[in-house]
Amino acid sequence: MIKDLSGQKFGRLTVLKFNNINRKNRHAVWLCICDCGSEILVESSRLTSGNTKSCGCLKAELNKSKALKHGHYNERLYKIWFDMKRRCYNKERKAYKYYGAKGITVCKEWLNNYNSFHDWALSHGYNNNLTLERIDFNGNYCPENCKWISQKEQTQNSSHNHFIKFNNKTLTITQWSKEIGIAPKTILERLNKGWATNKVLSAQRYTGYDTSNF
Repeated sequence: MIKDLSGQKFGRLTVLKFNNINRKNRHAVWLCICDCGSEILVESSRLTSGNTKSCGCLKAELNKSKALKHGHYNERLYKIWFDMKRRCYNKERKAYKYYGAKGITVCKEWLNNYNSFHDWALSHGYNNNLTLERIDFNGNYCPENCKWISQKEQTQNSSHNHFIKFNNKTLTITQWSKEIGIAPKTILERLNKGWATNKVLSAQRYTGYDTSNF
């Protein structure tokens, strides 16, 4: 026997009348009207469980509210925070093998709280010419282990701490630079672009060089 939900309200939805039975799961389907004026068909189980509370307008408003909460989505600092998390948790990112795969994480204080990271950054000298650097190269992203440095310093640090294995030899970027005669910055840039190691360390640098196969 179907329990009559007519006239009852669930979230923003008011049940108008019974519509039909879903043949796949045998659940009753009800015609509802949302507070915004839109009509929608909803199964009784989704109404009574609270899974569906509106025609979709509620979710849209919540998403808009989140987007407006801090208003930093297009700012460079927000992108730094977002990329920091992707390096540590997104296995599909090329940089993951250097961060998340090595056990490097983002502290709880920053992980799901951009405002906390934002406030720390501004109180520790952030400006648009600086990049985020971990003090302990093997440590996590947290207030105690991070600082802001110039891009030049970042490149130098990465050159000294980033090891590359090629032809059974493991050297830092700086060491490879001296061995093959290619600037550390160029090697680092090629690595960040996802070039194969043999191309990174053997490609000659000249105007018009074809990198389409890399």
